[in-house]
Amino acid sequence: MASLGKATIYDVASAADVSAATVSRYLNTPDKVKPETRERIRAAMEELQFTPDAYARERARKGFARIGVVTPHFPAPSFVQRVKGVAKALEGSPHELIIYTVDTPENLEHYISVLPATGRVDGLILMSLHLSDRQIESLHRRSLEVVCVEFENRGFPAVTVDTVEGGRLAARHLVATSDGPFAYIGETPPAGVSDWPFLRRMAGYRSELEVQGFALADEHVSTGAYSMEEGYRMTAELLQNSTAPRSLFAGSDLHAIGALKAAAAAGVAVPEQLAIVGFDDIDVASYMEITTIHQSLEESGRVAVELLLAGLAEPGRPIRSIQLPVALIERNTTRPRR
Repeated sequence: MASLGKATIYDVASAADVSAATVSRYLNTPDKVKPETRERIRAAMEELQFTPDAYARERARKGFARIGVVTPHFPAPSFVQRVKGVAKALEGSPHELIIYTVDTPENLEHYISVLPATGRVDGLILMSLHLSDRQIESLHRRSLEVVCVEFENRGFPAVTVDTVEGGRLAARHLVATSDGPFAYIGETPPAGVSDWPFLRRMAGYRSELEVQGFALADEHVSTGAYSMEEGYRMTAELLQNSTAPRSLFAGSDLHAIGALKAAAAAGVAVPEQLAIVGFDDIDVASYMEITTIHQSLEESGRVAVELLLAGLAEPGRPIRSIQLPVALIERNTTRPRR
């Protein structure tokens, strides 16, 4: 067996009981390899600590790095604005930006397994992705520099926003400018994930409503996919409720846009009959005059690059995480303060 960290593609093939061509296919087109075979190859790469090639080491020697951004929901506006911040931060630098989009858990598993092993990237920025303990350990064993954005994963620097405070700000504003019942729509969290950003937004919203003497009833909470269409569906269903809401906090501006369309279709005037607050402050929210919770999307991308480049320049430096503030932006989907 090859020495750990010095294994070749042939060693991996032998350990996984497949051909070298199959390993190559796994590295380049994993969807063409059977799931059980993919798992054998992944395990063999982990066991042998299959390491980057000479080209990756040459990039490091010359001060040139490939920065990978792994993101779901692309091209959702909030992620596009974050990536824009990453790109701006890398302008004029000798670093190349590569974007990888995640559509399925298997897709994420492939990136976590293959990218560090093949030397395709020198550092990763993970946007809004929750990693399993095994995936976290795998990245740590590879000593790959990783920075997380929006979602914290154990042992990695992170750039987050105070989403709980964002929920509180939404509740305070709706209580001050509108009436109950109060409702919430947002993205359904992945199975087993308790600290999903949308859950934290709702938790801040619910807790502040309680402080103000109001409640967020379960019948006024709806979750679904991250899209305008789902925002429309969830809001339309809430408006058909016998106790239809008068105030709505949407966990994203995409959901808020869908909510606006659903209100119009139902003949419900905004903000007179339904006040709406979104979250993110994407560019289109300003154009559509949506009251929303602002988070610094481009800034989060820029700060993530700073943390990643600092880690590449000084491996082993103390882990540093940064929380960016949020702010309420008042526009036309809520009434003026009373």
